[in-house]
Amino acid sequence: MSLRTPLCLDESITSARLARQALEIGSCRVINVKVGRAHNVALASLPGFTLPGDISASSRYFRRDVIVPEILVRPDGTGDVPQSAGLGFEIDLDYIAGRTETTETMEPQPR
Repeated sequence: MSLRTPLCLDESITSARLARQALEIGSCRVINVKVGRAHNVALASLPGFTLPGDISASSRYFRRDVIVPEILVRPDGTGDVPQSAGLGFEIDLDYIAGRTETTETMEPQPR
């Protein structure tokens, strides 16, 4: 009996060279890239990506995310890809400021 389930590598892939090598020698058929949810949304929208990795709604981990728009995932596992510049998300600085209790400014040390 042979294994038909595609093997997935993630933490062991630490460079583009290792990813290429793993694919070339048949060590896996899937590589899970863990670079952050906003980055994963962008990556999953590119041609050739058939298995999006680690994309979950903001509400799965946070009562209120620090990015806008928040990441929403429909019950069928799909979601919208932001169309604005960059990754399509902004840091909600007003929200962060409203939750900040103290701030500290550090001056550079003379050389």
